[in-house]
Order: sequence, then C-alpha cells, then structure tokens
Amino acid sequence: MNIHGIKPYLVAGTLALAAQTADAWDDAQFRCPAGQAIQGVDVATHTLICIPVSASSADIAALVARVTALESEAANERNARLAADNALQANLSSEAAARAAADTTLQGNINAEAITRIAEDGTTLASAKAYTDTKVAEGGGGGALAFLQPYVSLDVNPINGVNGPHIIFSGANVHVRSGS
Repeated sequence: MNIHGIKPYLVAGTLALAAQTADAWDDAQFRCPAGQAIQGVDVATHTLICIPVSASSADIAALVARVTALESEAANERNARLAADNALQANLSSEAAARAAADTTLQGNINAEAITRIAEDGTTLASAKAYTDTKVAEGGGGGALAFLQPYVSLDVNPINGVNGPHIIFSGANVHVRSGS
C-alpha cells in the first residue's frame, strides 16, 4: 500500500469534517451542525445524514504521528529492498565475470590440447614413415622376404579394365590355402 503523501489529505479531511463552520450553506439540507460530519445522503428527503465527530488536538496528533511512523517504515523497507537488490546485482555480475573467465580458461586449455595432439600425430606419422622407409631400404621385413623380390612386382595401372594397384607374381607357383 502506498501511503506516501497521504498525511496532508488525512489531516485536511479530518479538519474539514470536524470543524464545519457556520459560514457553510445556511440551508439545513446542505450542511451538518458543528461537531458533526456527513455520513451519507437521504435521497428521498434530499437531506444529509450527519454523525458526531471527535476532533480533539490529541486525536489529530495521534493520527499524524501514526502516519509519520508508517511513512518512516515504508522508507526503511524501500531502502532495505534497494540495498538487497544492489547486493544481488553485484553477486550476479561477479558470477557472470567468473563464468566468462572460466570459459576463456577452458577454451585456452582445449586449444592447447588440440595443438599438443596435432604435434604428437605429426611425430607419430614421421616415426611410421621413417620405419617404413628403413624397411623398404633394407629390402622388406628385415630381409626375410628379400628372396621373393625377383618374383613379385607392383603395377598401379589398369589391367584388363581393372584399376590397380596390382600385385603380380611371375616365375613362381602361387598356392592359396583356406584357414581350415
């Protein structure tokens, strides 16, 4: 409930109802006697329904004090909410900054891992190539099959419409056995 600024209206309304002057309209139907306030209107008789009003200074002072206390409580609550909102926003901003920093660190780690793996793949490939080059230069798998070299050839061109590469045995009998 917003009660900010209600004090002047409350005081003015209380004073206006409590202290109707004799200067009000003289017709009895348009005013209540001194010390009374309008409660309603009797439409049938076109007259006001009046009730007595206690308008002592103590009553007004008590109402003003209560309104002031309520305004103070509302201001304190508003200030507390603003402080809590500011603290929450600071926490959210801090968390967002921490997440952004963690994301940056994680991306850096992923990039470093990718670079390391690419380098290791290159090292493995170079090692495999060196091994193969050595075995080819030695005449095959440690020289164990070197005696077959005169009987085996490789042709990468199509033969009889079949694309190569083709392994060709010549000058030797070739037997194929099943695994049983």
